[in-house]
Amino acid sequence: MPGLPLWAMFVVILALGLVNSVGSGVRYGLLSDIVPPDGYVLGRSVLNVSVGAMQIAGFAVGGVLLAVVSPRMTLAIGAAPAFVAASRNTYPRAWRWP
Repeated sequence: MPGLPLWAMFVVILALGLVNSVGSGVRYGLLSDIVPPDGYVLGRSVLNVSVGAMQIAGFAVGGVLLAVVSPRMTLAIGAAPAFVAASRNTYPRAWRWP
């Protein structure tokens, strides 16, 4: 974000951290509803591995996009799926073990 004052960058980072902390809590809360009690540790490990793999894949795709298109277009391409996901009005229900 060239030209953005330092205080504004800190505000953006703070907002991202707040949103990510809520998302992480919800993710692990749903995990305890989805997996059986004795499989929680394994489920948490698989979730951590998959999140890490998707972060690496996201960095790779972002780097390729930056090499191919402009930074502005890369940001638009990255924002489009997030906008579509946020605009959906369906909420999946977690399957619970009996």
